[in-house]
Amino acid sequence: MMESPTEAADVAERFFRAVEKGDIDEVGQVYAPSARIWHNFSGRTRASRRT
Repeated sequence: MMESPTEAADVAERFFRAVEKGDIDEVGQVYAPSARIWHNFSGRTRASRRT
């Protein structure tokens, strides 16, 4: 759980920086181990790569 708005902003910045660079491994590290990823094109969910 996020402790502060600043922490949430830091995580968002890290995530979008990784997306912009195409760094899939870093994107995966941002997700919580229990994260479920929803795909709007298929309507399906899957576990993050960290699980």
